[in-house]
This record gives sequence, structure tokens and C-alpha cells, in this order.
Amino acid sequence: MKAVSTFFLIVTLSLSLSAGAYADSSEIRDIEKKIRKESTSIIARLEGKVYVMDFTDAQNPKYTSDFGQLVFSLLSNFLVNQESRKYDIVEGRELVKVMSQESMLFGNAETSEKMLEQVSKAGMGTLVTGDYKSDGSSIVIHIKATNAKTGDVIASTLIPIDSNQKLEDMLRRKFSITATYNDKEAKESRAIGAVSEPVVKSAILDDPTVPLNVGVWTDKKEYRKGEKIKIYLKGNKPFYCRVVYNDASGKLIQLLPNPYRKENYFNGGAIYEIPSGKDDFELEVEPPFGTESVVVYASTAEIGEIDLKASGGVYEVKTSIEEIGIHTRGVGIKKKASNSNDKKSQEAEHAVASIMLKTF
Repeated sequence: MKAVSTFFLIVTLSLSLSAGAYADSSEIRDIEKKIRKESTSIIARLEGKVYVMDFTDAQNPKYTSDFGQLVFSLLSNFLVNQESRKYDIVEGRELVKVMSQESMLFGNAETSEKMLEQVSKAGMGTLVTGDYKSDGSSIVIHIKATNAKTGDVIASTLIPIDSNQKLEDMLRRKFSITATYNDKEAKESRAIGAVSEPVVKSAILDDPTVPLNVGVWTDKKEYRKGEKIKIYLKGNKPFYCRVVYNDASGKLIQLLPNPYRKENYFNGGAIYEIPSGKDDFELEVEPPFGTESVVVYASTAEIGEIDLKASGGVYEVKTSIEEIGIHTRGVGIKKKASNSNDKKSQEAEHAVASIMLKTF
């Protein structure tokens, strides 16, 4: 069995598309409709490489919540699935590599200028950020797009929605969005009820009527030399995907599909485990250690090809990080629609979920 380096989970820094828990499907669809309607002006101004940040609590920008993750997920999916767009959504690990060198703290208002500097250094053209604030009866979502090079706000919008007990509960489930491994920050996060893994039983991952969403998580938080981990993934509807990880040295490995488990079609609502079944490898922690990531590229249509080289029970990825997502969405063939209603159902949906991890 081939040993492959593994990881330590840190809270969300990436284009993770899992969502908040316990909101009804109808409520999620209503929020989604408002985000789609009010984000048109934002989309019109986006171009080049775009990075979407986690949505934060306006009163405490060091923290997000289940509600913030829900809004982040809905907006990210909307941006990814735009046809004829002039921009590319960039996965979190591209930015994290640069930011981790500076030990930066995401969500800290005092470092906003430094954050834009690092986003620009990582090659991003636009940073999409947002926050939210509740007065108990309504929640106002604020979305803005900022030019990474100049720091100028190029577009913004406010989205008011009616609140209720379920949404308020989601707002109260907060967790830190720091990109450091500072013990003090970790203690603060735990003190306010930080979540330790993606909310895999959320309404959005069980609702096939909303756009494609995928969630990815691991069996525990921390891994040391010699330990083995399991990765789990779930989608809200049938999907094709590839699972890739980027180790501390920058090497890209495709875990699924692999030489022994070529199937890359998954049913919605089911939880899948990696490695399992026909897989001929184990995920055992070994050097090099450091910050790493697991990324799931998913689509409702068959995914495009990338340059791979067999390496035991997995594939070494030769395609660059920047192009993996593009090639995943590269199959643009659609069945001819017999009417306007059929056309919508044939359009491919795409989603990207990722977790950042660290080995010791």
C-alpha cells in the first residue's frame, strides 16, 4: 500500500462549499434568490482572478458562523456557475501558500491592507468580501468587490433578509477564521463554540433542488507522523469529481479517480470515504510536514482531462494548480434542449470544496 502525506484541519480559508446547518430548504432558496438578484452589479465588475473570502460577523470580523458559511456557499456557487464570465474563481490553497508565509490573520480589520497586498502578490485581481449584521428581526448582508492592486472598492451591495429563530441560531454558532496556529486564537475559537469539522448534515447538502454543493472533511483535527486519516465527501445531488491534495512541498496528488478506483461518479446525499474499496493506498503522515490542502472539484457534467502520471495507487498531477479547476469545467458540451424548460436542466453546475490542513 502506498503511503501518502496527510494533514491537520484548520478552519475555513478556502472555496469550501459546505453550508450552515438547520435552515429550511425553502429559507435557503429564498436567501439564494436574493443573493442572485442583488449580486448582478458585483458580477458585472469582476475580471481576472477572483478570490472569495469567508463572510464575517460585522461586529467581530475575526469570526464567521454557520450563517456566514451559508451565504459564502451560495454566493460562491453563483459566481462559479456564471456562463460567459470574464473572471476565474481561484481556490483557497493558491492564496494560503502566500499568506501562510506571512502568518497573516484572516478577518482581522487591522490587517486589511496587508491582506490586499498578499492577495495581489498571489496574482489575484479582485477580492470579494462580505459581512452580516442582525438586529434580531432582520439580517443585512454586505457584499463588496475590491481591486487587489489599488484597494479601491469597485462594487458593493446590501441585501436585507427577514430573520427568524433558526437563522439567529446559525448566527450564534461562531468560529474563528484565522489562518494562523496561534494557541490563544484557538482557545478563543473553542470558547465561543467553534465547529471542529464542516457541517455535513446541513440542509443544503441534503437538498437536491439547490445548486450543486459538496462538502469535504476528515476524521479528526490533528495528525502526527505515522498516523493515518480518512477523508469524507458528500454532495447534495449526483456529481462527478476529482479529489486532489497539495502537500507541503507543493506536490499535487490526485486521490480520486486513481489507477485502481477509476469511477468518479457519486450519488447525491451519500457519504463517501477515501481511501476505501478498491483504493490501493493509505494516507499515512510522513515528511514533508507543514500546511497542506485537500480539494474536491465537482460538476454535474463529466469533468475534463488533466495531465496525470501514475504513481503507485494514485496519480501525480502534472497540470498546474491554476489550470486544474479550468480543466475540470472544461467539458462544455450540452444536450440539445427541446424547449426552454429543458435547457435549464441540462446546464452543468460546478462546485469546489477544500480544507486546509497541517502535519506534524
